[in-house]
Amino acid sequence: MTVAFLLLGLGLLLIVAEVFFPSLGLLGVLATAAIVGAIVMAFKAGSGPSFTLVVAIVVPMTVMLGMRLFPKSPLGKHMVLGGPSFEVGVESDAERNALMGRTGVVEAGLRPAGIARIEGQRMDVVSRGEAIEKGAQVRVIDIHGNRVVVSRVATPEGAEGALTKSVGPSAAPGGAPGPKSSMSTTDTSSAPAGAEDPSHANEGDQG
Repeated sequence: MTVAFLLLGLGLLLIVAEVFFPSLGLLGVLATAAIVGAIVMAFKAGSGPSFTLVVAIVVPMTVMLGMRLFPKSPLGKHMVLGGPSFEVGVESDAERNALMGRTGVVEAGLRPAGIARIEGQRMDVVSRGEAIEKGAQVRVIDIHGNRVVVSRVATPEGAEGALTKSVGPSAAPGGAPGPKSSMSTTDTSSAPAGAEDPSHANEGDQG
């Protein structure tokens, strides 16, 4: 039985070595051979069934332990990427909340979702439902987690045009034009051609 336990221990060590130092299956084959040899030796000693039960319990536990320890090993740290920590998530939320009220430029038209560059960062944004064309200026008005809501920024030219339309054309200088004169001059030339001047008639009588 001593040889059987020694072979079992060697097989378990080879399994752990295969997890930490990948050998394209070579260490795994040696571990399997050692464990099978240990079971054969246990059967020769008359303790085969109980020893096989021990092997069936210990081997999976060793594999699971190796897989749990592998990410903490020097090789595992280079091969396994760590996920974002809670601190990283808090910093990301703080940076995103700092964009509230900031302005940017649309790089991909919003219908209503699109892409805008705000404070030098290219990010996915969404409008309040209206379509915003590429190149328009927008302002961050709300943030819900990863959802950044923006609205169009009114340009000075647009505001001036709207004011002009609302006021209408301005009055001419000098006030409203005065009323036309109701008096009209009499056209002397409109008298009948045959009418005789009374003064000429008097001169003819005296002659």
